[in-house]
Amino acid sequence: FDIAFADPPYELAADDGLAALAEALARADVVPPGGLFIAEVPRDAGVAPARGWSVVRDRTYGKSRIVIRQRDPAPVNPTEPNP
Repeated sequence: FDIAFADPPYELAADDGLAALAEALARADVVPPGGLFIAEVPRDAGVAPARGWSVVRDRTYGKSRIVIRQRDPAPVNPTEPNP
């Protein structure tokens, strides 16, 4: 999928569960490099870093916050031939 959405119970967002979910999506290659992971969290929730993802948007709307992460590009392996 190019985009994955998450609107979990707010308790999940409070314990860095969304960062773990983002990392699991990348490990399983559910979201390809360049794809997006969009999550709603409480307004005052911290945004834990997720390996392999960059936060590209972070907006607050009332009591909610929308955080959009983009999966980092796949690393280039210099030993593989370029097709």
